[in-house]
Amino acid sequence: MPEIDSILLGKWRSDPEDEKAIELYGDVSLEFTDRGELLYTVHGRDKDQIMLLNYRLRDGYLITDQISDPREERTKLALEPDGKLRLCFGGKESSYVRETTDGTDEVS
Repeated sequence: MPEIDSILLGKWRSDPEDEKAIELYGDVSLEFTDRGELLYTVHGRDKDQIMLLNYRLRDGYLITDQISDPREERTKLALEPDGKLRLCFGGKESSYVRETTDGTDEVS
């Protein structure tokens, strides 16, 4: 299996089947760059809320630091066999599916 670092790169969107997480966090997209930046977007009806974070991976955890409010947060992460990205923060799980650059789901 390829390294999670390279698989993580690109854009992920809230798994539409994960209704509980969408209710909790909203419709979210995560865009990981190879420069260690994470663009975290909560898509709203009228406007989006965007946070820019730095990230790194260590021992199965996504470690983020919000640039405008520096403080490290640790989130357990895993790539599931079905290709979904699963995050667990504060005991609450959420899952994401990969998006292509044109906004459609990527086909494996």
